[in-house]
Amino acid sequence: RLPQAQLSPRSVLAMSDEDDERDDGLPATPQAHVAELAFDFELHALSPSPPPPAADDATSPDIATSQHPAKGTFFVLSVGEGDEQQSFRLCHEQSGDACSSTTAAMQVTEGLVRWLVGRQGACELALVQHGGEGEEGDVVFSVALDLAPFLFGWRTMMASFASEPSGSEGPIATRSHSAAGGSEEMDEGEGGGEGKDGEGEGPREGGPLWRLTVSVRADLPFLPEGIALSLNPMAVTVVRASGLPADYTGTSLKAPYVELAEQCAPVFVKWRALGQECVTDGRPHAESVEWGSRRIFLAGEQPLPELCRRLREEGITVEVHDRDPKSASETNPRGQTRVAADGEE
Repeated sequence: RLPQAQLSPRSVLAMSDEDDERDDGLPATPQAHVAELAFDFELHALSPSPPPPAADDATSPDIATSQHPAKGTFFVLSVGEGDEQQSFRLCHEQSGDACSSTTAAMQVTEGLVRWLVGRQGACELALVQHGGEGEEGDVVFSVALDLAPFLFGWRTMMASFASEPSGSEGPIATRSHSAAGGSEEMDEGEGGGEGKDGEGEGPREGGPLWRLTVSVRADLPFLPEGIALSLNPMAVTVVRASGLPADYTGTSLKAPYVELAEQCAPVFVKWRALGQECVTDGRPHAESVEWGSRRIFLAGEQPLPELCRRLREEGITVEVHDRDPKSASETNPRGQTRVAADGEE
């Protein structure tokens, strides 16, 4: 019944030391370092469905026979905020003279790590038009790139994005992969830390549909050792819940999970650990329900002896809510709300 949960390797390693005390030799402000991230982009522009050709014109627009819409563009990666904000121009195969670098020499400081954790690993990656004389032009689209795997020791990662036809919200993260072959999906808005900040900006209406794959490789462990020990980033991922019962009252003749869907709210999980509480999105009723919902926080903000004690004594509390009754308005089969007449209470 209980959903599978994953703890980040970084936290497990940091908590496995037999000593119950922090290393007093650690500096008050952990040393920063520069991590060089090498980027490789596969960018494809797909033609939207063209209108039917006019009677006197047997041809229709074909994006393949015209100039590539990404020609002369480049990517801009933005991380951090305030005095620690960093921005990097990154080229792809259609950039031409607009950009020549495919690497980002990122200064990894305690402030940057806190910023990434606050945004659940997401940072903005924008495709930008060349504005001339070294200036940046208009943003074609932007996506939320998940750098969280680097917080937990991975040296390579890959993410894929695709824009949807008109009426969608533009590029959305489909899946991100770590060097170990694991993968996880980001919930809607999860990357932004504050609501929808991490969702990115869709392409202009009427433009091409985009498909983007980003591969990133770090030349050394992303987190400096002192920052890793001091902040100790930790992640809990709710993967799935299996073996959920199919009946609600036990007397219904309806198909499995139909009565549950009619009478109960969608399935969600609530977990608590180390003062953190997280509630997943609701999912349709079924025998097995998947979330891939991840929450990152800093376990190092409490002393190591206290951290170990709380993990031993409190552990992680997980609640699976698969039969919370819907409100009266939700279960009204006609979807009508009665409005009181004048003078009625």
